[in-house]
Amino acid sequence: MLVACTAALAVAGTTYAGDASGRSSGTVAQKAVAGTTCATFPADNWWHADVRGLPVDPRSKTWLSHMSTSVDLHPDFGPSYGDGPSYGIPITVVRSSHPKVRVHFDYAGESDRVRYPLGRDTRIEGGRNSGGDMHAVVIDKSTCKLYETWNTRVSGTAWRAGSGAVWSLTSNELRPDSWTSAALRSLSSSSQLKSPDTPS
Repeated sequence: MLVACTAALAVAGTTYAGDASGRSSGTVAQKAVAGTTCATFPADNWWHADVRGLPVDPRSKTWLSHMSTSVDLHPDFGPSYGDGPSYGIPITVVRSSHPKVRVHFDYAGESDRVRYPLGRDTRIEGGRNSGGDMHAVVIDKSTCKLYETWNTRVSGTAWRAGSGAVWSLTSNELRPDSWTSAALRSLSSSSQLKSPDTPS
């Protein structure tokens, strides 16, 4: 989910020249995430790269010809919690005093198995009973940590999710090589073997 969410949070404005560390060259004016003083990753993070001037891949036309050519593309970020279109991943902002809960993951092997600040106030993409991707993004404004889950469900006080990831908005640190975010997990889950359910 983080690809969509981070794209929504990121502020473009530098020419891209990146490396495996997640850093890009140059600096960029940054905005804090609404309701926090947390920047959207460091200024040299590649999510801030302005790619408009880069050359188009020679295969671009071929790829685009196979991508629902009769449908206009739209970004899948924005409000979806009664404030806008029926798509998009809402962001819940909490303090570090917010209770954290154990989450049982369907794909535990690539999930960050820590406690997540989920509760009654947690907004879930499409709503709690939507049956869609049901991503949840929670930002702890005290620590500038972003918690994301995909296929987020709750029954009573028991929380489950397809997968989960935790990011520091103050760091360029990447997840382990080949690990997806919780957003991408929803796209790749059909080809993945199910990991044993391991509680955090």
